[in-house]
Amino acid sequence: VVDASVRLLSSNNQFNKDNLLNSNPSLHLNQSSAPIQQNDFEYCLEKKKESERKSKSSIEESFYYSLNSADSITAFDIAGLTVMSDLDLETRLCPEGTTSVSAVEGNSTSFLPGDGGSILGITTRIRQDFPETWLFELQYMGKEQMFHKHVTVPDTITEWIGSSYCLSPTKGLGMSDEATFNSVISFFIDYTPPYAVKRGESFELPVYIYSYLNWTSSVFVHLEKSTKNLYQLTDGLDLKIASIPPRGKSVVTFEITPTKIGEIEIGVYATGNFIIFDGNKVNHSIITDAVRKKILVKPDGFPQENHDVQLLCTKDNEKLAKNLNCSPPKNIVEDSARATYVVTGVFGPILDNLDSFIQLPMGCGEQIMAAMVPSLYVLTYLDSIGAAEPQLRDKAFETILLGYQQQLTYKNPDGSYSIFSGLPNPRGSIWLTAFVVKSFSRTKTYISINDTVIDSSKKFILKNQDEDGCFLVVGRVFSSGLRGGVEKGVPKETLTAYIIIALLEAGEDPSSQHMKDALQCIKKMPKYAFAHALAAYAWFLAYQKHTLLSKTSNSSEALELKKTGERFLNKLLKTAKKEGQKMWWQHPIKYRDARVETAGYALLAFLTADPFDLKTIRPIARYLISQRNIKGGFYTTQDTVVALEALTKYSMQADEVPLKNITVRCAATTSFLTHVISPKNRLVTYKTDVEPFTGNVVVQGEGCVVAQCSVKYSTPKARNIKGFEVNVTRECIEGGIKPTVQLDICVSYVLDDGESNMAIVEVNLLSGYLDSPYSLNDLYSGGVVSRFEPGEDTGGTANLYFDSFNKTETCFSIQQFQINKVFNLKPAFVKVYDYYRPEITASESYSACEDAP
Repeated sequence: VVDASVRLLSSNNQFNKDNLLNSNPSLHLNQSSAPIQQNDFEYCLEKKKESERKSKSSIEESFYYSLNSADSITAFDIAGLTVMSDLDLETRLCPEGTTSVSAVEGNSTSFLPGDGGSILGITTRIRQDFPETWLFELQYMGKEQMFHKHVTVPDTITEWIGSSYCLSPTKGLGMSDEATFNSVISFFIDYTPPYAVKRGESFELPVYIYSYLNWTSSVFVHLEKSTKNLYQLTDGLDLKIASIPPRGKSVVTFEITPTKIGEIEIGVYATGNFIIFDGNKVNHSIITDAVRKKILVKPDGFPQENHDVQLLCTKDNEKLAKNLNCSPPKNIVEDSARATYVVTGVFGPILDNLDSFIQLPMGCGEQIMAAMVPSLYVLTYLDSIGAAEPQLRDKAFETILLGYQQQLTYKNPDGSYSIFSGLPNPRGSIWLTAFVVKSFSRTKTYISINDTVIDSSKKFILKNQDEDGCFLVVGRVFSSGLRGGVEKGVPKETLTAYIIIALLEAGEDPSSQHMKDALQCIKKMPKYAFAHALAAYAWFLAYQKHTLLSKTSNSSEALELKKTGERFLNKLLKTAKKEGQKMWWQHPIKYRDARVETAGYALLAFLTADPFDLKTIRPIARYLISQRNIKGGFYTTQDTVVALEALTKYSMQADEVPLKNITVRCAATTSFLTHVISPKNRLVTYKTDVEPFTGNVVVQGEGCVVAQCSVKYSTPKARNIKGFEVNVTRECIEGGIKPTVQLDICVSYVLDDGESNMAIVEVNLLSGYLDSPYSLNDLYSGGVVSRFEPGEDTGGTANLYFDSFNKTETCFSIQQFQINKVFNLKPAFVKVYDYYRPEITASESYSACEDAP
């Protein structure tokens, strides 16, 4: 069941009989075709008025109705015919139920004067459940022809649109016609606060009072007081009185100043006192409504986030203590620090955040795959430990199926995949195509995939193999690890090693001529650790596949594969960096995600070696775990995908200490926290919001756990890392219906390699403002951006996707207009960063117009 107002936003993207059968909707006239000849709500409302006039009844009630009958006008509408007649064509029945106009029934909370409730002390139910969709359920029908279920309708005053689908082994897919109903009460209030404001700003909150009753009423509107001093009223008045006409509406306004950072709730209560004249009698009727909604209060400045992660292993009931740093740096925005403390098994964070572990915008072909692939690792891990976990499996299956369906929209006729879909003359990326081939081949274990989907992509890859066995760099390559250095771009040897791994995973025989030629290409690799790690993994994977196919590991070909892999592993060990119990490698481009990607491939190579050395493997795993964020991901997409694959195999093959029972204590917070992790709950993540701290975490028992914390805060100034230059000019547009601000933004890339990867420009909108869909669509249709995500979908920040930036300045404009009145507006900012090297970033703030709002 879907809110009709949401349906309006995506009216062209509905699953129904018409688009299922590929019919042309413009040729099919139905009840919804213009002109509309019937309106059930108005028709039934008029019949009710007429009935009351005839009976001279003065008892006013709210009503609802459910139409199951049809009449002549319905038949004409269904046939797509417009009719003019002096006959009475509307004769359908309006079965009606009634509810008293006194206090609403339900779970009640009493509000007394001065305690944030009704001024008359009446008990009412607070409406605070406002979903856009609800009632998504699977129901086994069996031989039954009808299914009945009583449900509670959400609190939204709206029209709801319901539909159902069924599958039968004999009759196939069945689809119902849509059914609609209105959830209406005779007296209610509504208000729309801004999604978010910054601390220190004030906003105007208009509260609208609606009445379908036939009498004038005085209405007391009361704003709930904040018992924790989360906000203040500018004029100090929390009670206002409005007069509402019969079947009309009125409005009162409060001005609110939030004082604390975080999510706050604002409750409003209305009590109407209706005087009803019935002949010589005067009756009083009291009706109430209450609504509570949330608003996010942000700190001003520039948001930052730090993580500290510790892998803690102990055995023989020994105690082990490690320092956990969850404190923000100095000179941050006052009271902006928020910390989260987490304890879980080694694999826990990945399982707990399947849909959100990548903390970056997600909207291109590579990012869809990066969001899908970890679900494969989760299912592989669950299979390896024999865990049922039906809910987690269902979630993983859903993510995989959705990712597969979405990714096919990026497929080109030649079998390749493009970074963005819907663009004219799309060019496939051989790197992305290899990523898809590898991932889809694994996905076949869990969902049905047509072999031709994968085979056509393999043909595209093999068609671009050069005479020397190396693969050509076709299309864009978005991977910090594959970049050979500041001025080298992507060496063909590292790309070839990447493709070899993908093809081997897809079942390609390492003894085929294509693979032999490709392996010859990577006998000599560029002299940096990432290339050596990638080559070592490719050679050992070829050795493993060859051994399985030939059923021998002693052939000359097998021994050559193994020997070459060992040669690259030895090179890796010579260049490794060590600190305490961690081991990792530097990368020529010196960014964190490239170091993670290098360590991920190194761990995969060592795990695939025959035999592998646990003493070498564990420090690499410790390093990777130490780089995880609070959701289990890493810095960007490719390092996350590679590191999660490596840690999955590590968890399956080389756990440092088998988990039995381990107690974790943290006494550095305001409260003493204790958790016990065992095989029964190792997949559970325990998360606690705490005050920022630095202190010891003590473990005792047998096994390994992960203790980590994340601290979020804001800084008064942006932390720009040289790479981009961004200039923002604000222009105030006058003469429009609503106050409008235009930002003229210019971006250039200044590093020596001359061109960035795909880049994101984040336009943080002013509080109470919304980006103009026209200006965003102009950027897309004009080819300036490859994709955009409006602020309405992302919590007040418009995300603009650019293929790349170079030293030539790229300039564009975006407009935003006011939808909520906010006073004392704080500056907002524009941020640009390289998606695959997010450390390269630049930000610039801008302010509101002087006369705002």
